[in-house]
Amino acid sequence: MIRHLEPLEPAEAAGRISHAIDLTEMMIDAPVSDDSYLFVPLARQILSGQPSVAPPDPIEASHDQREQLILEFLNADGVAATLGLEDDPGWSQQIGEFCELFIDYSEGYAGGDIHRWSPMVVEGFLHFYGVKVMSDPDTDELLEPVLTEWIAYCHRLKGWPESVTVEALEVFDQHYECAIDPDAQDAITPMVDLIRLAVEMGIDLEDPISVRELLATWDPVQVGATAEPWPADGAAEMMWDLVPAKAVPHCESVLAMAEPVLDDLFSPDHLTSARRMLADLAERHTQPFLRGRPDVWAASITYAVAQVHSAFDSTGRIFGFDEKLAPQQLVDAFPTVSKASMTNKATTVRAWLNADGSGRFRYNRTAAMLGGVSPPGERH
Repeated sequence: MIRHLEPLEPAEAAGRISHAIDLTEMMIDAPVSDDSYLFVPLARQILSGQPSVAPPDPIEASHDQREQLILEFLNADGVAATLGLEDDPGWSQQIGEFCELFIDYSEGYAGGDIHRWSPMVVEGFLHFYGVKVMSDPDTDELLEPVLTEWIAYCHRLKGWPESVTVEALEVFDQHYECAIDPDAQDAITPMVDLIRLAVEMGIDLEDPISVRELLATWDPVQVGATAEPWPADGAAEMMWDLVPAKAVPHCESVLAMAEPVLDDLFSPDHLTSARRMLADLAERHTQPFLRGRPDVWAASITYAVAQVHSAFDSTGRIFGFDEKLAPQQLVDAFPTVSKASMTNKATTVRAWLNADGSGRFRYNRTAAMLGGVSPPGERH
């Protein structure tokens, strides 16, 4: 529904369209036609020849403005009763602190309009929450009632039709598990056990030789215990048998850009991980995969591999990195991709493939080796 039209200068319109395309490519399941990937390159080519002014960065609300925004929400018709504030006024502070997350996301990732909670914004926030917020039963318990009430409140302020609210709440139901993922903690537990063991043994995680000795105390048979065994030497070949025929050229383009970076900065196991991610994306999410730019997929898969292997901190020693990677190294390696596109799409990759949960065993050799195995001295 078009509510009103505003005149725009051509350069401003071009900037907004380019920005909208970038945001769409970050979406898990963007609401666009399946063949849109055929036309996006043409649109970009046309826009590249036009004067363009990027949309201005959003102006962050001050502390007092945030307090006022949250107070207006809590005092809105029906909100107090729905959230149980009438029975327990002490909840107001907890709910208010939770609402800070909504404002942070709106300003940092959704264009800056704090009350513009469209279905796409709802979807993006749930994936943001799953990655950025430490899972905690008390906090997670607030997510559903507070966010759904916030969505309805924002839509009333905007004057949006009820059908948009219904759609946004349906999106919430569809993507709720991405925010509350019980599998993730179970998958990470062996890693935590290994790190704790290293601390107890006085092993320096900055010393690659000591880390290799620690790994040698674990059962190496686990490497071959997964459904997809890890090669004893070198990287596994690309699994072309999984890739739909129409996605093969797209995958070839992605590999052409990703593999030189992976060969330069990563190990053969990490290259195996990237190839598996690429094949799984092409097989399980064919249409959205085809809509994305190959360079963005190459950068985001590489970044996701780094994240799955803790490449940016000292625990990366456990997962095959002799030295920590700096995120900027990957940003520099893919100059045609913005840092925001790379990191947001990497979140998409990990969410689609459950790479932080049970999927970790498929994309991380050490995780596969440790999965289901107790540390030495605790085995029975």
